[in-house]
Amino acid sequence: MNDDLAAPDEIIGVVPLSPAAREGIEGLFRVRTPDFRAMALVAGLDPASDFRGKDLRGIDFRGSDLSGFDFSGADLRGCDFSHARIETTRFDGARRMAGDNRWISLQHAGSTDCAAFSADGRFIVTGSGSADCTARVWDTASGAELRRLEGHEGWVKSAAFSADGLFIVTASDDNTARVWDAVSGAELRRLEGHKGSVFSAAFSADGRFIVTGSHDTTARIWFLDDHLEPAVAP
Repeated sequence: MNDDLAAPDEIIGVVPLSPAAREGIEGLFRVRTPDFRAMALVAGLDPASDFRGKDLRGIDFRGSDLSGFDFSGADLRGCDFSHARIETTRFDGARRMAGDNRWISLQHAGSTDCAAFSADGRFIVTGSGSADCTARVWDTASGAELRRLEGHEGWVKSAAFSADGLFIVTASDDNTARVWDAVSGAELRRLEGHKGSVFSAAFSADGRFIVTGSHDTTARIWFLDDHLEPAVAP
């Protein structure tokens, strides 16, 4: 859904806001709320259409719920998206400053306890605790949530991609580690045997092994080609 954001010299024909729309934008800031969605609706702007291809430079979107907004082709240079919800926001072809890293806020329902990139940098996996207990896969360029890994019954303490990016391993307070299909989000294997919370998990470079570390004072090496039978490391 969300393509990689275009570089500045790839943008053709950003359309200025009409006088009515600009008046609406200016009217946003007379509304006493930090939520840009609420301000847009009060100003009579449609989040799904009225911001496409527009010159929106420098607008402060911090902390706003931008779900369903479409900023495709818009000029968003200097905008601040810190802590904004953008899981379903469209940024196709949007323009931003090179190196502007204020965009992405990846939000769980509970605390975010771990995060890791895929080897090619295109994706991020995060893990959460509290009432959430999920891992989630995100698109790095847009911040869009791509899939949710659900099944753990405790906080997700560690999450990592395999070197080829096809699999994800997670470790949890529920005393298990789990292997997931990174593309579909399906749970493929459950690594059971630790007697305490599993705090960390990682693939070997060749993807044949997983190592886990636990509060039970052991690390375990799981042989993926041998039905995941673990070997306990002293």
